[in-house]
Amino acid sequence: MSTTILENDLPSAALVAPASQARHSVVFFRMMIWGSVAAIAFAATVEGLALRRWVWNNTEALRFVHDVQRQCYWALESSGPEGILNQYEKMDVQTREWETFLDYVPLRLFVMQRWGVYLRHHFPETADEQPADAWQPGYEFTVPLLRFNAMMDGIGAICAFLLTRLWVRRAQRTRDHFTGVWQGTIAALFVWFNPAILLSAYAWPTWDNWIIPIYLLTALLASIDWWFCAGVALAVGAMFKGQQLAIAPVFILWPLMQGRIGAAARWCIGLMFGVALIASPWILSYIRPDLLAAARTVQDSSGPEDYPPTLFAIARTIDIGAICWIVGIVAATMGAQWLRRWWWAVAVTMAAAVAWPCLLAGNRSCWPLGLIATALLTWAALRIHRRYQGYVAAAAIGAALLLSMALFHGSHSWWDCGFDFGSSRWHWTASSLTDNLPGLLHERFGWSKDPDEVVATISAIPRHWPSFLQRWQWWPAVDLNLTAKTLFNPIFTLILLASGVAIGLQARRKTARMLVALSLPWLVFFIFPVEIMGRYMLYPAAVSAICIGESVGMALVSLLLTTTATIQILDAMMQNGDSSGWGAFLSDRYPRLIGPDFTDSLYRFLEGTHPDLAWALFVVTGIFFYLSLTGARRLDRLEMR
Repeated sequence: MSTTILENDLPSAALVAPASQARHSVVFFRMMIWGSVAAIAFAATVEGLALRRWVWNNTEALRFVHDVQRQCYWALESSGPEGILNQYEKMDVQTREWETFLDYVPLRLFVMQRWGVYLRHHFPETADEQPADAWQPGYEFTVPLLRFNAMMDGIGAICAFLLTRLWVRRAQRTRDHFTGVWQGTIAALFVWFNPAILLSAYAWPTWDNWIIPIYLLTALLASIDWWFCAGVALAVGAMFKGQQLAIAPVFILWPLMQGRIGAAARWCIGLMFGVALIASPWILSYIRPDLLAAARTVQDSSGPEDYPPTLFAIARTIDIGAICWIVGIVAATMGAQWLRRWWWAVAVTMAAAVAWPCLLAGNRSCWPLGLIATALLTWAALRIHRRYQGYVAAAAIGAALLLSMALFHGSHSWWDCGFDFGSSRWHWTASSLTDNLPGLLHERFGWSKDPDEVVATISAIPRHWPSFLQRWQWWPAVDLNLTAKTLFNPIFTLILLASGVAIGLQARRKTARMLVALSLPWLVFFIFPVEIMGRYMLYPAAVSAICIGESVGMALVSLLLTTTATIQILDAMMQNGDSSGWGAFLSDRYPRLIGPDFTDSLYRFLEGTHPDLAWALFVVTGIFFYLSLTGARRLDRLEMR
């Protein structure tokens, strides 16, 4: 008798068991991998925080005391009787010659103000001292800012992980759950333990590390098509550190290269909305002109550093006219969107255009500006689909707020001090400690730092035409005299636009080289402009950690950029600090590791690298450009699969 058992004769549970066991195995495997990632993250967090405290404790001799004292000064001033809002009005008359100047954008000043509140609560003696002399070198005195720096580093590491994993998965076109996890983990660790960040944020200390997380977050949001949120994120970053705006054009070119005009528009609306909303406390309030004029008189007579401590303790007036106009514009655009009737749009537009100038006599000459703005917004509300009405409302709010500075009493001193003064105060900051093109030309070829001195002359082409062609020349031959700033800044603009095009191309191709392209703008930002300090090399060094997603070779290039950034930051600290005292401190604390002549040898080595490290950076920039503009080879794609 046959003992063969047919499959149909088996119980159904026996058939389901293998599939169920396979699913349980997959779940268990995933839990193990993510548990390992979580364990690495926890250990890295604990060790990273301890390392940050160690860096602070062991670099006191190299600290930029002048910078920290100025930060403490504005912390106490903005948390004092004058308040945070009046600081920009007080300093709107500052010049380059002032020793105490204010170049903080609004959110950076807000962070300092919160530090000032902490100091007045935990160190009450600071209220009885001069703000310029109140800073103390202890860790507890500056700990709120150091903790905020650590939080920003953590956000940057998380965004580096997510962004790297996202583009590795897209490049490999796979749904494998763990694709890109190890690359993302390494990128996060590169950011968290980046020595340039540790020196800049916890030894100097500066707040340049705030750039990194915001840029990575903006790129991440744009990569998942959250363009409006990406614009808001960059606006927040710009209000923390104004350098964020230098690379803003790449986020417009990115979607345009994909033929997505709507995405570019949403990003611009988000940027405008975010900037306007953050600046709204200054835009919707003002100091009465008579009170401001009286304070200015005292300023002119007492000098920039001898103001009475309560000179600008003046109550601000709410700009009711501006608020009514903003409400009218938003009502017009949203009413047109909801009712979808042209006569409603025309009626509300005309009512707003006629009514709001009557609220303030001074803006009657500018009424066409309000009419045009309202008409454009209502037209957009009628033409755009209802599902985009939220973007129309955000555009209306942002445009109305920013226009209020021109049409009503709204103050633009926050822009004058935070953005305009900071960018115009230094005609040339590239020096022997800045390994970029202007610094190299100055050190090796004698180019002048004088902002008015001509460094190059471009003759018009017709001047060199053959004589028989010059008779048909109908425009005069003009020689163009260029200073270093007028030469290098346009070059930077053109190459930055090219890097934006490269980002758009890689986004269309959906390759891992997108991560290289996203790092390129900050490298261009460092190499070409003249208003660059050596510590700004931190930006491309930290952002390029995501290049591990493209290849291990690009990860090694990122390490080279990190080394370059560390050299420039440490050299600047040793040149301006007490390097010999730092060496004595280290040799006493770690006698088995560091000798008494270690810092002298280190300083000679660091000085010997400038400015010729720029040559290596030129080569690296070329590599980044090549990879950003070209697609992955077919062999690479086959290997990815």
